[in-house]
This record gives sequence, C-alpha cells and structure tokens, in this order.
Amino acid sequence: MEQVVDWQSIAIILLGVGFSAVGWFARQTWDAVKRLDADIKQIEVTMPTVYVNKSDYQLTTQRIERELRDIAQLHESQRTEDMKEIRHMFTRIHDKLENKADR
Repeated sequence: MEQVVDWQSIAIILLGVGFSAVGWFARQTWDAVKRLDADIKQIEVTMPTVYVNKSDYQLTTQRIERELRDIAQLHESQRTEDMKEIRHMFTRIHDKLENKADR
C-alpha cells in the first residue's frame, strides 16, 4: 500500500507550523510588554526620590550664582587695573613721541 500525502494535509501542517511560530512570537512580545510595564511602574515609584529635590536645586543654583558674581567682580577689578596700566603705557608713549617731536 502506497502512502499518498495530499496537498491539503501538507497545507494544514504548514499552517500549523506557521501559526505556532506566530503564536510564539506574539507570546514573547506580550511578555516583553509586561516587563516594560513593570519597569515603567518602578520608575514612576522611584523618580521622586532619585532626582534632585526642589529645595536642594534652589540652594545649589544660588551658590553657583554667588560664585559667578564673585568671579565677575574679580575680573572687573582686574580689568580696571589692566586699563590703568594700559593708560600709563600710552601716556609714556605719548610723552616719548612729544619729546621726539620737540627735537
């Protein structure tokens, strides 16, 4: 007796294998979505404690602003001294030119 496999049986077997693969993929995707959902919930719970509190942020920014003002004042006083020195140098150059012009 010869066994004959008809095309309908082959198609049913292939469809079964295909649907099994799609089912496995869908299950893996569903599990990944559930894990992501759990991760997001954990982040929502820990977010207020992990990030900087508003009061700490304000204190830090005030300190930084003070430091920047101090640096700006230091540079301003240095610039004033530098300008005085440059004026003195120009005065000396002008005086030398004046003395040469007189000769």
